[in-house]
Amino acid sequence: MGTGDTERPPTGTELRYPDQEILYFGGDTYIGRYLTGPLADKDMAGVIVREIRSITGGAPLILNLEGVMLEDPPEGTGNNLHVMHASLTVPVLQELNVKVAVLANNHSFDLGPAGVEETRAILQRAGIVPLPHKAIIDAGPFRLLGLNFIGKLDYRDLPVVRGDLDDLCRLQAQPPLIAFVHWGKEYTASAGAAEYAAAQTMHACGVVAIVGAHPHRSAPAIEAKQGGEYQLTYSLGNLLFDQTTERSSGALLELRAFGQGTYATRLIPIPNLYELGIRQLQIKQGLRVNSSQTNSAGSTAD
Repeated sequence: MGTGDTERPPTGTELRYPDQEILYFGGDTYIGRYLTGPLADKDMAGVIVREIRSITGGAPLILNLEGVMLEDPPEGTGNNLHVMHASLTVPVLQELNVKVAVLANNHSFDLGPAGVEETRAILQRAGIVPLPHKAIIDAGPFRLLGLNFIGKLDYRDLPVVRGDLDDLCRLQAQPPLIAFVHWGKEYTASAGAAEYAAAQTMHACGVVAIVGAHPHRSAPAIEAKQGGEYQLTYSLGNLLFDQTTERSSGALLELRAFGQGTYATRLIPIPNLYELGIRQLQIKQGLRVNSSQTNSAGSTAD
C-alpha cells in the first residue's frame, strides 16, 4: 500500500478512473444524546451529510457505530448508555452511503445481547452490513476484520481481545485483510507500546492494514511499519459524535484499490461535525452561538 495527500482534500475524490475502486473509513459515530436535536432537523442533517459527502463524493463508507440502535428506545436511559433512534440514524447512514457498520466496540452491548441483535437486524434491513467482534466480511477489494480491545467494567458479556490475538492466525480470509480495531487510550493521538505490539501480532497473522477507533482524537498520519509491509492508522477519532474540538478531532481514511491489485491510502482531516450542526441550528433559529453551552454539552463521557 502507498500513502499520499493532496493540497485540498476534495480534489482527490474528484480523481475517478475506471480501474480504481474508492471507499472511506470513518471513526466513532454516535447519532444520539446531544446530536439528537440537530439531526432531527432535516436541514441540519443535510448540512452535516453534505459536509461529509464533499470529501467522499458519495463513495462507500465504513464506520464505527458506537452504540445500540433501536426502533423504540426505552425512556430514561442514562447518558452513559449509547442508544440511537433507528428513525433518525438509518436515514443519515444511508445518505452517507454507509456499507459497513462496525459493532466491535465497548458500547454495542450497552443494552445487552437483545440490543445488539436489534441493532444488527435494523442495519441489515437498511442494506448495511453489521461487523461484530472477531468477524470477517468480504468488502470487495479486501476482507475486513472487526476487533474490540476495550472492555467495560459496568457491563457484562462484552467480548474483549486480551492475550488471544494468536487466534487470528486460525481465521480464514483471502488476502488482503484489513483490521478495524477499537483500542487505545481515550483522547490520545498516538499508539502506545501495547498497540504497537498488537499491531505486530495482527500483521504476523496476515493483516496488511490496521484502522483504529475509540480515542476520539485522530492520528496525525498513517504509519508505514516494518519498511512498509503494513500500515497503521492508530485512530480516526470522531466522525459524528457529541464532543467539541477541546476534546476531540476526526479524520477520514481514503482507500483506493487499483485494478492491478495495488492500493493507496490518505488521511483527510474533517471538521467537528457536532459543532457544525449546533452552529447551523442556532443560526436557523436566530440564536447567538453560545460556545460555553456546546462545550458543556460536549464534555460528556464517551
